[in-house]
Amino acid sequence: MENLKDNDRALRIMSKNFKKLRSGKGLTIMQLSKLTGVNPVVLREMEHSSGDFGVEHFMTVCNFYGLKPSELFHPLEPKKADEKENEL
Repeated sequence: MENLKDNDRALRIMSKNFKKLRSGKGLTIMQLSKLTGVNPVVLREMEHSSGDFGVEHFMTVCNFYGLKPSELFHPLEPKKADEKENEL
């Protein structure tokens, strides 16, 4: 049961990080979709920790932001988030 709580927490953190990165750049879901080629429905699922968005889409968005996948499962440090937002 503890593993499920840990997994759920990590997924919520990842979703918040994706949304924080996107909104920090002033991008809409549609704009991010056009830039990454990831369907907007999938991007919404990623930001709301729902659905089955798959590894390929996850990696595409990680690459777009220049992040290692593991970085998204922990709260982004303010400096790290700001650096990533400014690089885009």
